[in-house]
Amino acid sequence: MPTPIRRPAAAVVLLGALTLTGCSGISGNSSGSSSSAAAEAAGARAAAAGSGAAAGAASAPGTASDAGSKAGALDSSAVKPRVVRTAQVVVQVDGQLSAAAARVRAVAQSVGGSVGDETTTYAATGDTSTKSRPGESVLVLRVPTDALDRALSLITGSGGVGRELSRSATSEDVTGDLADLQSRVATQRASVTRVRALLAQATSLQQVVTIESEVTKREAELEAAEARQAALSDRADFATLTVDLRTPAVVPPPPPGQPNAFLDGLSSGWHAVTASTAVVLTVLGALLPVAVVLAILGGPVLWWLRRRRTAAPVAPPPTAPDPGV
Repeated sequence: MPTPIRRPAAAVVLLGALTLTGCSGISGNSSGSSSSAAAEAAGARAAAAGSGAAAGAASAPGTASDAGSKAGALDSSAVKPRVVRTAQVVVQVDGQLSAAAARVRAVAQSVGGSVGDETTTYAATGDTSTKSRPGESVLVLRVPTDALDRALSLITGSGGVGRELSRSATSEDVTGDLADLQSRVATQRASVTRVRALLAQATSLQQVVTIESEVTKREAELEAAEARQAALSDRADFATLTVDLRTPAVVPPPPPGQPNAFLDGLSSGWHAVTASTAVVLTVLGALLPVAVVLAILGGPVLWWLRRRRTAAPVAPPPTAPDPGV
C-alpha cells in the first residue's frame, strides 16, 4: 500500500500534469521501491485525491484512463471510402421554363435531396408572358452522393426535362482527411476529459484558475475540429448538382442570297450623307441662338451709325487755283 502524501506535494504533482500531453496518470512516491507499474499509478491517484478516492476512481468506468484508451479508436464510418462529388449539366428546354424548373425540383425531392439555390432570368423582349420568352434558370441541388447518377439520368435521360447540351463532373477522395479529423477529435476529447478530472481534484484557487483556462483552450480546439469534421462529412454525404436550364433564343434568319456590292456602297454613302447632314444641322442649331442675340443687340447700333453718317454736312471739294492769274 502506498503511503499518504501531504496536500502540498499533491498540488505540485497536479499542476505538473497539465504540461504532460497524452499521459493517463500522475506519477507519485511509493513506500515500496520494487512496486509494479500498477502500484505506481495507484500511488499517483492517491497523491492527488487520497488513497480512498483513488480506489473508487480505479474501479469506476469513464475515467481519464478509459478515455485515453479510446482516443486511438476510430469510428468505423471514418475509414470507409468517402468522396466529395460535384456535377454540372446544361439542358435545353423547348417548353415553358418554369415547368422545367418545377420538374427538376421534383427530381431532387424524389432522390432525397433538396434545392439549395435557384435563379431564373428572362430575356428582354416586348412579350411579358413567361411562356414564350427565352430565358435561363439555374438550380443548385443537394442530393445524396450515391443518388447523383440517378438524378442526372432523370433530368437528362429519356423522358427527362430536355436535351443535354454539356456536362462536367469532379470528385475528390476525402477518406484520409475524415480519418485524420476523427482521430484528432477522439484525442482532443480524451484530453478534455483528463483535464476536467484534474479540475475536480484541485485544492486551491490558483489551481482552479489554471486548470479552467486549460479546459477552455482544449474545448475550443475540440469544437473547431468537430466543426471541420461535420462540414467535410456533409460534403461527402451530399453531392452538389448544378442544373442550367436554357430555352432556345429567337434569332432572325440571315437574308437569302449573296450580298450586293453596289447596294452596300449605296447604303454606306447614304449613311455618310445623313451623318454629315446631322452634324451640319447640329452646328447650325448651336449657332442660331448666338446669331439672334447678335442681331438684336447689333441692329440698333448699325442703324444709329448709318444715320449719323448721312446727317453730317459734306464739305465741298477744294478748287484748284486759276493758272492764268
